[in-house]
Amino acid sequence: MEDNEALVRHGSGLLELMTMDPDTLWAALDEEERERVVHTLQQFDVRLAAATTEADLAGVASEVLRLVNDTPPLRDMLVSDEMKAQMTTMSGGGGVLGGSGTIAPGRRTEYARAMRYNVAVVLHRPPGGRPPGGRPPGDPTTLPPPPSR
Repeated sequence: MEDNEALVRHGSGLLELMTMDPDTLWAALDEEERERVVHTLQQFDVRLAAATTEADLAGVASEVLRLVNDTPPLRDMLVSDEMKAQMTTMSGGGGVLGGSGTIAPGRRTEYARAMRYNVAVVLHRPPGGRPPGGRPPGDPTTLPPPPSR
């Protein structure tokens, strides 16, 4: 990946792949991995809600790659063998944020919305909807736990 838009596209694509079968995704993770993935996705939601710059989006996208790369069941489910080596390099931040490709402001909004939507689908709550307990969306303490096995 040479530029921020490619990095964001890849991170967004991984989140979208997570939405294809969230029940299988959660079942593949052990309890500790589920807790870590839920916490990380909650943080992505909060950060994406506040994202205003290309660096904000690229930072979250890089962390999506890192999350998938550092969670073997996710990596095995979502990433082809040829992409696994590339992901290690991309998620390490080795110069990716300084790439020459830029994201137009309108595209930033589209990416942020799409990424937030995919995070919400994976966490089984409607984007912009009120999670159980009636607390406002975006409050990371109100997201439901992943489904039990």
